[in-house]
Amino acid sequence: MEMESDGDVAEAVTGPASTRMVEHAPSPAPALTSSRMSAAPAAGGPVRVRNKAPSAIQISAEQLLREAWENREERDDSGIETNRQVLLKDASEVAHYQRKEREKWERRLAHSHSFVGLWVRYARWEEGQRDLVRARSVYERALDTHARVASVWLAYAEMETKAGFVNHARNVLDRAVSTLPGDAQIWSRYAVLEQVLREPTRARAVFWRWMAWRPSDNAWSLFVSFELRQGNEQGAREVLETYVSRIPRATAFLRYAAFEEQLGNVNAARGVFERMIRHLPQVEVTSREVIAFAQFETRAKELTRARAIFVGALEIFAAACSSKSPSETTSEPDHLAHAEYDTLMEAYAQFEKQFGERESTEALLVEKRASEYERNLARTPSDAEAWFDYLRMLEQAYDAQLAQKAKWQGGVTAERIRACFERAVACISKALRSENHKSVRWRRYIYLWIKYAVWEESLEPEQVQNQVGSSTPGRERAREVYRRALRRVPHSQFSSGKLWLLAAQLELRRHELSAARRLFGQALGYCASKARVYREYISLELALGELPRCRTIHEKWIENLPGSALAWTEYARFEIAMHETERARALLEIALSRKDILDSPQSLWKIYIDFEVELGETEQARKLYEGLIQHYAQQPFGSQLVQALADVFLSYAAFEQQVGEEESGTGRSGSNLLSHLPAKPHPGSETGRRVRCVFRRADEAMEELAKRAANQQEDETQLDRNSATATDALWVAKKARAGILDTWLEFETRSVLGDASVVESELEPKRPRLIMYESKQDYVFGDGGSAEPGAKAPVAVAEKGGQEIRSGEGATTADCPASPQRRGSAQDSASGLVSLARAWKRARTSDG
Repeated sequence: MEMESDGDVAEAVTGPASTRMVEHAPSPAPALTSSRMSAAPAAGGPVRVRNKAPSAIQISAEQLLREAWENREERDDSGIETNRQVLLKDASEVAHYQRKEREKWERRLAHSHSFVGLWVRYARWEEGQRDLVRARSVYERALDTHARVASVWLAYAEMETKAGFVNHARNVLDRAVSTLPGDAQIWSRYAVLEQVLREPTRARAVFWRWMAWRPSDNAWSLFVSFELRQGNEQGAREVLETYVSRIPRATAFLRYAAFEEQLGNVNAARGVFERMIRHLPQVEVTSREVIAFAQFETRAKELTRARAIFVGALEIFAAACSSKSPSETTSEPDHLAHAEYDTLMEAYAQFEKQFGERESTEALLVEKRASEYERNLARTPSDAEAWFDYLRMLEQAYDAQLAQKAKWQGGVTAERIRACFERAVACISKALRSENHKSVRWRRYIYLWIKYAVWEESLEPEQVQNQVGSSTPGRERAREVYRRALRRVPHSQFSSGKLWLLAAQLELRRHELSAARRLFGQALGYCASKARVYREYISLELALGELPRCRTIHEKWIENLPGSALAWTEYARFEIAMHETERARALLEIALSRKDILDSPQSLWKIYIDFEVELGETEQARKLYEGLIQHYAQQPFGSQLVQALADVFLSYAAFEQQVGEEESGTGRSGSNLLSHLPAKPHPGSETGRRVRCVFRRADEAMEELAKRAANQQEDETQLDRNSATATDALWVAKKARAGILDTWLEFETRSVLGDASVVESELEPKRPRLIMYESKQDYVFGDGGSAEPGAKAPVAVAEKGGQEIRSGEGATTADCPASPQRRGSAQDSASGLVSLARAWKRARTSDG
């Protein structure tokens, strides 16, 4: 008999005698002997060594290890020897061999009682010896200590099945499922056994017993497959009904629906999907279930139903994503909600690409952009710019939808935009608790409320919007938005004039005049420094013809802001418009008497001068010009003062020229200092002398200011730090003087009041010239005025500059009428101003 590695025994009969070949461990190597060692004495005495000389053949350590490796015993993991072959010749040897092996097995079990594999091997060895009684005994002993190990039960049932003891196998598996009811492998082996034995009734009973323990999804699938193999569709349907009733999960419903769809029952499958959506909690319905439902409808050619499923699910998931508070934006559920939304959106996009139309595609693009905005706002909920962009996108989509006069599924609704506005103001207001009231975020917050109210009012039809005095739901909602916004603004710290004005204008459109006046009055109390509030209130009362109210508001404006020149000028303009000359003049006189506290008194002088000029009061206008010049003379020195004073002198000269031309009868409406008047001049007129006197004073003033700036250039600390530096003031003074001289030349050569002799006598020696030296621009004058300290004589510099220009080296001169290079004469030292004046004189003489 030959023994295999798993312990099976096969009997072989050869010849007349019965012999068995059994695997056995090899015998140990014989002990080494040496002739130098004497034989052991019979009495067991000590061995005597006769020859102590070294042996000719030495045994090394390597030789010992090699022999041990060659004579090793093959053992498995449990320590059992394998690959042994022993030849057994009769029954007594077989019995002896079995007895010895059983002793070895028992010794091993005594040492490794908890090793389950050792019990199974022992039982299989007994099975190989054809001794099933002993094998059953071994399995029973193993189950006494290892009853919770499924492999012991399975090996026990397999032995009974191989031996043909079916009832024993059933008993073993029945005991196993009673002991381990949650082990799916034992239940499936039990059911397979009954199916192999062609006992469907018993197999069904086993499955129902198994299903009572609510196993995994695969167990239910095995039961359904068994019923389908038996041709029992109703039984499979009953199994699935039990499945979804006992384990109401999305997987159960999906498998049930797939089963009905496979059988061609479209309505039944749709009913299963609807039951899933209706009965399962919202948190358990993920994008996988929604996509499966929509794909089922697509396969059933129900595209409208599929689109409705996608759109409805997207709205639900979008609400779930947006309902997270700012403190929960980093939580795992929020990220999962956004991931589910993105997955569903991708599936919807794929659906629309295949079956969608233009409108639905546009709605899909809006939803995808909205998803991106929602994700960004989940990270930064207080980003006002992102909210504005998001709302603008939704409004544009809503307007496009209204323009097409149709609502497609997935389109933006007014309720959605309104909810987005509410979320925006709520998120931004939380971030404003620690913000300064002058921050940009507060301004964005107020503009968000304004945008909200304007949008609410714009929801009404166009014919209603243009109708004044109608109270519509849109205007009522806008009114409530303005009220909420005004309650949210901390008026004790600051207020928004625009918010008050828009709220009042809405009341006017509602034909609520008293409410509008009440809002304007509150605005004057909270926004006393806002000029626009006064102007709007005055324009309202003026439109209504309430002149006393207008004067009261103007007086309130001056009372709240006595140093505001704008308040005085607006009041004066109002009186002028009402043709109240004395009142307007009295107001302007009072305002000029307080010029020291006004923020911009020159604006009062301007309106006062224009007022007197319009009335024809030239002497009064001259007094005002003189007073304005004296006012600037008392101001801190700087480039702004120089430029302002030059502008006043030019305006004064233009006024005198206009008066003179009107007196001489040659003036035209709209004429100015640069008007072409081809008439005979009157050089000796008084008005001409007045204009010339103004120009002369302006030239002297600019020259004096230039000298003052040149003196201060060496010590800029003497200059007021709030104004420009001395260098800037010097450049502005020179440039202003050059401009005044050019304008004077224009007057003398082109006006009917001009005198050509003045050009030769006064303007020729001063001839301004713009040059560049040391990489700087500068004006030099023929009289030597306005030269910088430490610089060369202006005329010499100018002549040197001209020579350098002619030779093509160094400095260059700007293109101006005073340049000798433009006249084409290199030897002529006469002024370009004089040459130009003579040319104008010759042209005018030839015309005469």
